[in-house]
Amino acid sequence: MGLSIPQMALMSRLLDEALPLDAPGRRRWLEALSPEYQSLAGALREALMPVGEGGLAGALDAGARSDLDRIGSGPRPGEIVGPYRVIRLLGEGGMAEVWLAERADGAFKRDVALKLPVLLRLREDLASRFARERDILAAL
Repeated sequence: MGLSIPQMALMSRLLDEALPLDAPGRRRWLEALSPEYQSLAGALREALMPVGEGGLAGALDAGARSDLDRIGSGPRPGEIVGPYRVIRLLGEGGMAEVWLAERADGAFKRDVALKLPVLLRLREDLASRFARERDILAAL
């Protein structure tokens, strides 16, 4: 779904409301979505709900959580992280590395930039911060 710039701005504002909620709260929030925002309902559901409920939230959590919990440098080219195969390192910063990656499970064909935290165990808040960033970017 391609969103216009005004729709992206509105989506960002709506996600700010819904992302702090737990899964049942997000379901209720989506069900109560005002009719004026119904054109964004599909994109919001995809960003907020778990994979089994028509969304992408948590897509990496089950498959990659154990991979992300380790301390040290990121994966090696060709390594599988969740549903992705990393190809090459694009860049790195103080908290994360960004890898060029592709879907390894065949769900769709698209290269992505996969941001992986480097020292997740040392910062308890990083998992939720990265999950929120992932959800916001997935909605764009």
